[in-house]
Amino acid sequence: MNEEIRRLLEEYGEEILESEEFQKAYLQKHHKIMTVADHSLGVAIISLRICRLLEKMHINVHEKELIISALCHDLGIVGRYEKFSNNLVCWQRHPKESYKVARK
Repeated sequence: MNEEIRRLLEEYGEEILESEEFQKAYLQKHHKIMTVADHSLGVAIISLRICRLLEKMHINVHEKELIISALCHDLGIVGRYEKFSNNLVCWQRHPKESYKVARK
């Protein structure tokens, strides 16, 4: 990860990265190979890289909102085995749960 991306994540995502919800995300697997937190960080990093490409085409993106959204997009999955009866229900309902967690 380059220094600019690291700085933006720390600047715009600090509150989320330090939150109890995000810390819990490090404890739950996602896509069988990583944690929810690692996945969300990856989404944020790739999204910022895409922003750099869009900027070259003179398309501006609100980086702060992008980072916040990327970091929060799957936080509703945390605790999935207690919240949802199966994977289909999780898939259908986790976006609303993620929104609720982000609003906190």
